[in-house]
Amino acid sequence: MHYYLIGFMGSGKTYWAKTLLKELGIASVDLDAVIVQQQAKTITEIFSNNGEGYFRDVEAATLRKLHFNQKTIISTGGGSPCYNNNMAWMNANGVTIWLNEATETIVERLQYAQEKRPLIVGKSKAELEQFVITKLTEREAFYNMAQHIILPSQMHIDTFKNIIYPHV
Repeated sequence: MHYYLIGFMGSGKTYWAKTLLKELGIASVDLDAVIVQQQAKTITEIFSNNGEGYFRDVEAATLRKLHFNQKTIISTGGGSPCYNNNMAWMNANGVTIWLNEATETIVERLQYAQEKRPLIVGKSKAELEQFVITKLTEREAFYNMAQHIILPSQMHIDTFKNIIYPHV
């Protein structure tokens, strides 16, 4: 069974994938890391050299090729659910979990990671906050298609255990 962690950049997808590996022994894969390895370029380089459209096509193709014979947590990119019918595909091929983190927390986290994220590089705090609010509004319909939604107050290991092991 595949568990797809979705949510805005900075919502904690990579953190929770690593935590679930450590705490529950569930394998984890970062979709962006797979793309970086396959393309031999950073995400920023792919965006700069080939454009977002190319990246989104590679992202969708890579997502569909991932297959594991064990429970696996797949942390997706923030925009992954919003392109190429990815959200419907993930819902049909696994369990989707939206990490619905607070906007203020996302902005705080992203202030210190701009160089790694091509969509926000060089933005002031005010510009970053407006960008996050705008993009969250655009993406909310896709994120709301998730089979499970975890709010900030629910983000702890027991919540994930109840989703992954509902009858234990």
